[in-house]
Amino acid sequence: MKSIMTYRKGLDIVNKFKRARVLVIGDLIMDHFVWGKVRRISPEAPVPVVEVNSESLMLGGAANVVNNIHSLGGKVLVTGVIGRDEMGKNLVHELRLKGIATGGVFIEENQFSKRENNFVTSSVSSSNNWCNSSSLAVSRAPSPWSIFIYFASPNGIPSW
Repeated sequence: MKSIMTYRKGLDIVNKFKRARVLVIGDLIMDHFVWGKVRRISPEAPVPVVEVNSESLMLGGAANVVNNIHSLGGKVLVTGVIGRDEMGKNLVHELRLKGIATGGVFIEENQFSKRENNFVTSSVSSSNNWCNSSSLAVSRAPSPWSIFIYFASPNGIPSW
């Protein structure tokens, strides 16, 4: 099988992230992981009953893309909408902890921040549902992609 990209070319692309300036526009999501074990199947419906061991939050959606670009050394600006709620506060806090500017994050009073709940167990692979509130009510999934725009000056050194 022929490789699409050589190791050297891939490394060169990754190293260029240090000069990249990227604007990410998209769904800012918090990934909520629930870790546990399936102890039984519910008698009311054919779904596993999970004994929760721990929970964790991570940047998801476009916020995860922003984090990845930043981790590779790129300068990144993010824009998107969150609600004035706990998940929105967590998202902005996580971005700021990593040194990522949040000036392009808009807070919408009448909207809830997006959250993806992931249930990870030892006997069942991860399943998830989308939420747009602080409850576990399932809502429509956000768009599956974000828009990435790369700005570069003619001399190869990007500038805003």
